[in-house]
Amino acid sequence: MLEMNNRYFTKVLLFGMIIITTSLQAQVIPPYLNTDLSIDERVNDLVSRMTLEEKVSQMTHTSRGINRLGIPDYNWWNECLHGEARSTEKVTVFPQPIGLAASFNPEELFKSAEMISDEGRAVYNASVKKGNTLNRYTGLTFWTPNVNIFRDPRWGRGMETYGEDPFLTTKMGLAVVKGLQGDGTQKYDKAHACAKHYAVHSGPEWNRHSYNAENISIRDLRETYLPAFKALVTEGKVKEVMCAYNRFEGKPCCSSDKLLIDILRNSWGYDNIILSDCGAIDDFWRKDKNTPRHETHPDAESASADAVLNGTDLECGGSYRALNKALADGKISEKDLDVSLRRLLKGRFELGMFDPDERVPYSKIPYSVVESPEHIAKALDMNILVYTRTPRADEDGIRYVDLETVLKNSDYVSLHCPLTPQTKHMINKETLALMKPTAFLINTSRGALIDEPALIEALEKHQIAGAGLDVQETEPPKADNPLYTLDNVILTPHMGWKGLETRQRLVSILAGNVKGFLEGTPVNVVS
Repeated sequence: MLEMNNRYFTKVLLFGMIIITTSLQAQVIPPYLNTDLSIDERVNDLVSRMTLEEKVSQMTHTSRGINRLGIPDYNWWNECLHGEARSTEKVTVFPQPIGLAASFNPEELFKSAEMISDEGRAVYNASVKKGNTLNRYTGLTFWTPNVNIFRDPRWGRGMETYGEDPFLTTKMGLAVVKGLQGDGTQKYDKAHACAKHYAVHSGPEWNRHSYNAENISIRDLRETYLPAFKALVTEGKVKEVMCAYNRFEGKPCCSSDKLLIDILRNSWGYDNIILSDCGAIDDFWRKDKNTPRHETHPDAESASADAVLNGTDLECGGSYRALNKALADGKISEKDLDVSLRRLLKGRFELGMFDPDERVPYSKIPYSVVESPEHIAKALDMNILVYTRTPRADEDGIRYVDLETVLKNSDYVSLHCPLTPQTKHMINKETLALMKPTAFLINTSRGALIDEPALIEALEKHQIAGAGLDVQETEPPKADNPLYTLDNVILTPHMGWKGLETRQRLVSILAGNVKGFLEGTPVNVVS
């Protein structure tokens, strides 16, 4: 009996030890996932766990996840020169940078950049949930702003810049960087900006893959081409710098020791990410009869090793896959790769990509900010006044006011109402008299909302500037309707789609869609 009890006690004790051991093991997490450690400690731990092949895989813009380490898929390539306009999501599109520069108002540009980064976070949050963060234009690393100097309109990309003046370019570039990244006082960055294209890259566009910027005076370099980059690095604390396609004094910018090491890293103290423009490393070595290139290096492994050794951490392209061969050939060491890899992983840790959502405040930015009324109003530089019969509190840049206030203060009055006895002829002689002489009236709802004879009189006397009408009080309107002859009216047929030709075309398009799908060549694909 005693022997059985001892055996029973031993089993219980062993079972308890197993439970305790398993519990302790479950509580041990690797240092790189410990949010209480510094980013440097976490990065060093993660790098120490990676194989050579895994390290190389994280050095191109399409960085596939490493499941065993919990490294998620990520595509570094995103843009937001005037909103995240290349996204597949329906985002707010702001004016081009050259137009924003014409405002001479960095404070307002900063506000726009904040809105863009909010939308960028919302799109990224949605992409994480969808599991498509390997897709281009889903990430938080925005290759913006372009602070090249626009000297010659023949360049073809001047709309991306803030013009020809280094001082204005600097001020506007700083506003964008600070608006996108946040104020730098938080544990996490909202997004990362990128100063591009470094340096002396202001055209010509047609031969950018072989062009050599040479005989640039020291004064021109320091007073024209570099001030904005220097300010974005030293004052703006920009997290990324993109090296340009062209050569500078004989060397491709992405392997220029003078630009990247002497000036950027040593003189300005920059220790964040340098990335190549897309395909720029290919220009080092690839031969192409249709597109002349630099051809300064014999092969991809030599080009890639040289770029990394001179400070280019990330490639937009595929040449860096040859780093595995460069390692095998002794052209670069694992220690050299680790320098770049630490910068890349540090950037992702700063954005909270390895941490739980509850730790990252920006993960809570709702999708509703994307193309919100407030952002649209900002992009169009307008105030939104709304009259509705149901009283509401102001929201998202919308002010709810009475009808008289809308009519007196609006440059564009757009009607979106049902036709009821209360709304019939709500726009009449008296209400038209309240509108500005520079105002336009738009109606896409119901024709009888407007007293048509009163509108015709107001248009003829130029009491208002004009009208855009998709509907009329009598449909179809009579042939002698004065609206046809007025030069300050635009008429569109609300029921135009019901015509025989239109319906025949709709059926033809539908049949073509079905045929293409069945043959494996779908057309008009929307998702």
